[in-house]
Amino acid sequence: MDFEYFVAKKIRHQGRRSFTRVIMRLAFIGIIISVAVMIASDAIGVGFQTEIKNKITGFSSHIQVSKTKTNFAYENDSIPINLAFEKKVLALPGVKHIQYYATKPGIIKSGGEIEGVVLKGIDKTFDWDYFKPNLVEGSILQFNDSSPSPDIILSSTLANKLNLKLHDTIVTFFFPKTHSAPLARNFVIAGIFETDVEEIDNTFMLADLRQIRSLDKWDKNSIGGYEIFMNNLNTVDTTNKIIRAMIPVDQETLTIHERYPQIFDWLGLMDMNITIILTLMTLVASINMITALLIMILERTQMIGILKALGITNSGVRKIFVFNAMRIIGLGILFGNAFAFATLLLQKYFHIIKLPKESYYLSEVPVFFDWQHIIAINAGAFVLCSLSMLLPSILAARILPVKALRFE
Repeated sequence: MDFEYFVAKKIRHQGRRSFTRVIMRLAFIGIIISVAVMIASDAIGVGFQTEIKNKITGFSSHIQVSKTKTNFAYENDSIPINLAFEKKVLALPGVKHIQYYATKPGIIKSGGEIEGVVLKGIDKTFDWDYFKPNLVEGSILQFNDSSPSPDIILSSTLANKLNLKLHDTIVTFFFPKTHSAPLARNFVIAGIFETDVEEIDNTFMLADLRQIRSLDKWDKNSIGGYEIFMNNLNTVDTTNKIIRAMIPVDQETLTIHERYPQIFDWLGLMDMNITIILTLMTLVASINMITALLIMILERTQMIGILKALGITNSGVRKIFVFNAMRIIGLGILFGNAFAFATLLLQKYFHIIKLPKESYYLSEVPVFFDWQHIIAINAGAFVLCSLSMLLPSILAARILPVKALRFE
């Protein structure tokens, strides 16, 4: 082992004065670029998925339980509060939080402008930790025990369309099921939110749940449904099946995947794109190293003949060239990581690259470091590139001493 390593080191130093030097440097640069692209692709792809999923689930939860509808509509029928059901749900593995909600469509009139909205009613059970990052102005809703709060939180999209600002009073019209004539309610804008998700920003505003109870003549123990939050999005479908078996036949569950299928289909395509990029970059790095090693073997054919004539084994010849290749691969991965992290950290903290939020749901390229993915990318790149060196090293070992010494 020590002899093979010594010879490999000599080849490396002598290669600096030959054509091999250029080829090995090109292979080294190729590995740096390939590793940097792989890490950047994963960090940006995971960033997209994490940010968008957090935005959607923060507003709409992972699982909703409500009265069964014959067709999709924002108008809720009431269901009774069921404390026993809540305890069972909270006892399920992976369930983080459960809260009440109700929705009711309406029309906002501001000056000469009219806009359709959906009033989402919430109460003290609402988990603001998910929502606060999207609050751009004002404050969260404050609830008192005496009467429904007149405050609302409006999206910046609706506020801009209707020329509204913080603390403005707006008139909203609703059509209760028990009345033929619309009912008007005055609300005060206490906060403005922005998720950059059109399906949410163009539609919803938050208000006290008791406002919907008042409009639809519900009692104080009636709600539109439950919103259930999970610790892990990957367990949603499994938990949803369990919850579906726990609810009455006149109620239904709806997961975040079922409410926003087009967004999750788009995120699924992004996963496929990341996989393709990782595969292509690994192939590029491996082909670069195979090419470089073959040229090194071609240049060192006579030396291989001399070594084999002196008694070195075929495995020894393979080790000499694999040592050189693995050193280049290791350094290339190290420098590739440094370049990728430097670039990604600049984007993460200074938001250099912007995006049209209408198309991407985000205003800048997001970055999220999933350390398990990064470790897997580095280990996979090193192992696969190193394994790709076996073929050219086997070719080197099969060179006959007589033919090698005659080679020019």
